[in-house]
Amino acid sequence: MEATGDCSTDSNAPELTRDEVARIARLCKLELNAEELEDARDRLTAVLGHFRCLAALDLEGVEPMAHAHDEPCRLRPDDVGGPLVDGDTLRAMAPRVFESHVQTGGDDGESRTDVFFHVPSALGDGGGA
Repeated sequence: MEATGDCSTDSNAPELTRDEVARIARLCKLELNAEELEDARDRLTAVLGHFRCLAALDLEGVEPMAHAHDEPCRLRPDDVGGPLVDGDTLRAMAPRVFESHVQTGGDDGESRTDVFFHVPSALGDGGGA
């Protein structure tokens, strides 16, 4: 497994523009000043250079692996860790509750009521950049 060239001083790394970094920051919902944008540009360019070095590795004969070690994946039991909160308590805690009546059957008139909770946005309006 050998890379071509010295990855620590890879001058062929793709250079990101300030506009590209500003767009990436917006997508990540980050507000960066001019100094932070320049620092992020340098760091992201270094990351892209590292990926370029990884892509140059000769991996002929290297077996793909799901984990970096040979131990099997340990799965825990799918048990609830405590008592569940009942629906009435959850509805009382929610800022807004919506109910939707859905026809589930054919001509027999069967239906069910689905309950939806309004959850406040944690990351602003949730829109894209």
